[in-house]
Amino acid sequence: MKKLKIFSVMLCCMAALSFTSCNTDDDGYTLTKEDIAACLNAVQGNYTGKLIYPSQNPKVPSDTTDSLDIQWSATADTTIVVNQFPVSLVAKFVEDKDLKAALETINNKELKSSIYFTNVSPVVFLANATPLVIPVRYGEADHQVQISFYVNNTYSYGVYNSSNKKSEIQLLLGGIFVDKGQTNYLKTPTPILFSGSKQ
Repeated sequence: MKKLKIFSVMLCCMAALSFTSCNTDDDGYTLTKEDIAACLNAVQGNYTGKLIYPSQNPKVPSDTTDSLDIQWSATADTTIVVNQFPVSLVAKFVEDKDLKAALETINNKELKSSIYFTNVSPVVFLANATPLVIPVRYGEADHQVQISFYVNNTYSYGVYNSSNKKSEIQLLLGGIFVDKGQTNYLKTPTPILFSGSKQ
């Protein structure tokens, strides 16, 4: 398990990079087509790394995160694709016992996130994940569960460092809804961090 300290430092570094990059540009500067092409060319490719998420270790109070091996790709159409996103992981953040148990049985799903570049060097982008809609059976009935993420939000973004080919993408899990209802079964907005290197 990774330490909360490491997780916090990584998030702070990402925030510092994005805020610094915004401050170095003239107010109102918009990336040109050439800038966007350069960003896309830099990030495009396949990545391997870790998916880091909040997880309290009851035996070690200072250990508040855990991680899984993960792979993702950045495609030519400005999309991040995670082919094997562990939906069962989301169950950790649900209090409703029946829904939690049902989500724990779901196989990995494809998660896509469109990216919107905001800076060239380092490459910084907003990461807008498409909601996952998953058929789930629990309580002797079939349901549609929607897992939603914050979009166009400063807490859902990524950074790519061209010099060492390392990338970090944070998605902020924002809600879990059943059958298009308004009840949010997510305990609290929850960050998940993809940290890895381009192959």
